[in-house]
Amino acid sequence: DKFDVVSVQFAIHYMMQTRTRARRFFNTVSELLEIGGELIATTIDARVVMDHLLAMGLDLHFDKDRKTPKPEAVIRVGGGACQIKFTPEIIEKIFTADSNEDNMFGLEYSFTLVEGSDHAAGVGDAVNLPEWLTPIPMLESLANEAGLELVYAQNFHEFYAARADPSNNAASHSSLYNMRVLNRNGSISSDEWEISRLYPAIKFRKVRESSI
Repeated sequence: DKFDVVSVQFAIHYMMQTRTRARRFFNTVSELLEIGGELIATTIDARVVMDHLLAMGLDLHFDKDRKTPKPEAVIRVGGGACQIKFTPEIIEKIFTADSNEDNMFGLEYSFTLVEGSDHAAGVGDAVNLPEWLTPIPMLESLANEAGLELVYAQNFHEFYAARADPSNNAASHSSLYNMRVLNRNGSISSDEWEISRLYPAIKFRKVRESSI
């Protein structure tokens, strides 16, 4: 059977450990989709991650003779509720890699979502898993090889701003209440809003059969 939509929410990054695995994933999606069918996905926004890393004041002088080990880089958002941790080796790979597309794979980080009121203290981990950064140009290249074209890649903040008028997006706004996304004030907390910026909404459309 073929389908009109394939939906992969908060999971596509697990396919990006290697090029082989990523190509197999996109080829499978293409085989499942009708021409005109769509792949919709969310993942960590590599652009936002880079913004955070550049704002941290990291030592980006990668001296091979350095004797003092560099510390891990930990991005903390939402009052510490969400943490993304990179090893020094991955940080060096991110900032020294050339434009070869193969260097966009294997960019592993540890993703932690902390439960409890004292997030900074780490009351408990709801999620603590290795994931792989997914630069959008790399996703677009893989998708193109599989016969899919990028329709849009909008950060969650951009995605919401484009659909903020409830009169034009009544069903979507109703879903916010039906899914209990909003609090009693009809909003979300500032921490949740900050965390939401970590993600983009991505849509691809199948325009031809896969060449993989």
